[in-house]
Amino acid sequence: MAMSATLEIRTDTVWCIPKDAVVRTGNGQAVFTANADGSYSMVPVSTGAEEYSMMELRVIRRQR
Repeated sequence: MAMSATLEIRTDTVWCIPKDAVVRTGNGQAVFTANADGSYSMVPVSTGAEEYSMMELRVIRRQR
């Protein structure tokens, strides 16, 4: 029996947060961020890979 395989291994450094910190809204996903005045803002985000209860933050989308 013969086998041939190609493995591609990639290591990236990414921003990760606990997946429970991601809020799912009717418009997608968001996280809360702390402001300098002590208030909080909900910021839309795009997420990526998820592993070990952590989620990759790919893009923080601009609010309009």
